Amino acid sequence: MGRGEGAPFSPPGSETAVKFDNQGDGLGRYNIFSYQRSGDRYGYVPVGEWAETLSLNSDLIHWPRDTVPPSQCSDPCARNEMKKMQAGEYCCWICTACEPHEYLADEFTCAPCSPGQWPTDDLTSCFDLPEDYIMWEDAWAIGPITIACVGFISTGMVFWVFIRHNNTPLVKASGRELCYILLLGVFMSYAMTFLFLAKPSPTICALRRLGLGTSFAVCYSALLTKTNRIARIFSGVKDGGGATRPRFISPFSQVFICLSLISVQLVTVSVWLLVEVPGTRRFTLLSAGRPSS
Repeated sequence: MGRGEGAPFSPPGSETAVKFDNQGDGLGRYNIFSYQRSGDRYGYVPVGEWAETLSLNSDLIHWPRDTVPPSQCSDPCARNEMKKMQAGEYCCWICTACEPHEYLADEFTCAPCSPGQWPTDDLTSCFDLPEDYIMWEDAWAIGPITIACVGFISTGMVFWVFIRHNNTPLVKASGRELCYILLLGVFMSYAMTFLFLAKPSPTICALRRLGLGTSFAVCYSALLTKTNRIARIFSGVKDGGGATRPRFISPFSQVFICLSLISVQLVTVSVWLLVEVPGTRRFTLLSAGRPSS
């Protein structure tokens, strides 16, 4: 009988039909046994058969601890694991854990999150890490803010006294115009506290760079100009100048000298801002748990 030409038949004295597939091969018939303990002996117990279809008597099968074991090549992967398939296999895989900064793009792929991001709890996507900077309500910010507010009040009171007694001989003799410039510098110094506590941005960074040095330059320029004026006046008297009035001690001259000194600082900072444009960057610091940005 050639291949593919076989027809089913029953051997003499048998009720079982012999069949062939389309390749001419006989169809398999198998008896299924379960190796069990019966009393003090172990032996095989027939529990079913295979003849084109499965016929199985599950009640005759005794499982350890009465638990049916799963029929699978590999166990399901954990929540943070991906399936790494074996070559030529479709039902068997190796579970590989994803890195802490990776999420499951699909059941076979762990994909890293972008810088500044972290996987969600279910590992289905990533979320942006919250920005960590000094907040207005932080304890580290309340102290400087309190000191700055006290400084504003004190500077405002001194300024009010000068305005109230603006034309008195005492205020004029103290260098009225330079005192106002000095008070302005002190006010700017206290105002810098709020810029350094504000959320970083290109504008805030530019104001920090410009204001910090300029506030001190205003204070020191006023003090330097005033000290130089007094020194030259007393130096002229000591040298026997008598009625000779030193040059450049008028209020206009003193203000001009002071502003000239301040302009040096402003020009320097302006060039710095042009050469190195201020901006912000995010840094992700990895810690034992979840990173912060």
